[in-house]
Amino acid sequence: MKSQNKSVEKNIPQDIQPDTQEYSTKNGVFIVTRYNTVRDVCEFNLAGIYVTTKIEPLNNSGIYSHIDVQNKDNVYIDVIIDVKNLNNETKLTGDLIDAKIKIKNKLNFYSIN
Repeated sequence: MKSQNKSVEKNIPQDIQPDTQEYSTKNGVFIVTRYNTVRDVCEFNLAGIYVTTKIEPLNNSGIYSHIDVQNKDNVYIDVIIDVKNLNNETKLTGDLIDAKIKIKNKLNFYSIN
């Protein structure tokens, strides 16, 4: 008897796409643990990426602001970036770095400072 395709032998489904909506409302985090430096400008680290239906600060014990969600079906990508200013003058984070998310090389999303 001839050997079948290995993925069929292991009963691994082929060409099955997960239900996007099923996964889009679950919170998830991806951590990158390496700092990057732009000489004389800033040091930055991607601290986390959360897929969520509501964006709030990680530490919400004090005074904070957040995006008021009008449509409960919306899904947000919350990107947390630690930034250290290497300039000799005071700068806002938005003056040092911006973030852009590209999904499957097609969709571009820009940060909200």
